[in-house]
Amino acid sequence: MGGRPPCPQSAEVSRAALAAGATEVALFTNAANPTSNVLYQCIGYRLVSDWATYDFASAEPEAG
Repeated sequence: MGGRPPCPQSAEVSRAALAAGATEVALFTNAANPTSNVLYQCIGYRLVSDWATYDFASAEPEAG
């Protein structure tokens, strides 16, 4: 990777959180982006769980 750490902002934020006393750091990524996911694994993140978001918009009931 040319000497530059992958995802330097994520790595630095993670280090700062751990240095400040955090015992865990979470990162939500796009599972459909294999490039970023490999880079996050390279800096120490690991898959713990898959998540899905659902939006149930409220609709007006039909008159009838």
